[in-house]
Amino acid sequence: ERITVERSTPGDQHYEVVANLPPGTRSYEATDLTELTPYYFRISASNEFYSSDVFVGHDTTWLAPQLVFAPTDITSESFTANWEYLPGTDSCFLQVAHDNFSTFLPGYEGLILTKGTAHVQGLLPGEIYEYRVKRFRNGRVSEFSEVMTVNLISGIEDAFGDVRVFPNPVR
Repeated sequence: ERITVERSTPGDQHYEVVANLPPGTRSYEATDLTELTPYYFRISASNEFYSSDVFVGHDTTWLAPQLVFAPTDITSESFTANWEYLPGTDSCFLQVAHDNFSTFLPGYEGLILTKGTAHVQGLLPGEIYEYRVKRFRNGRVSEFSEVMTVNLISGIEDAFGDVRVFPNPVR
């Protein structure tokens, strides 16, 4: 009993088996993909008595998400959001919120940018904000990046003091 996942790229009619999964598996995460390469998948299930029809998925082109970095220039009312502007990126889509993206900071619901930073201002002192980014390339869009959290300092104070992080290194 098994579920077989096969993969092919355009112009290549040969499907290669990339995974044999146990029965009941509901998902498969493809790895080792090349950005902007269309991939085709075939999925089938079989046991000693039965072999299923083959499901064929078409044009599952993958686009790498943005890598976000820690904010800089943090004040009581602003910060600079940072991310890696990957080669070939046409533009990025920035969102800033303070409630797990249920509502957005006005002007930052979907700010389109062509660089890897944005100065975010007009914030409330002492609040916690978060930002995320997705990218556009050749008419495709990536998933959102990981969420970066920003805790604004209130007033002028030593924001870090004697901070120790364990285990070292951390992410």
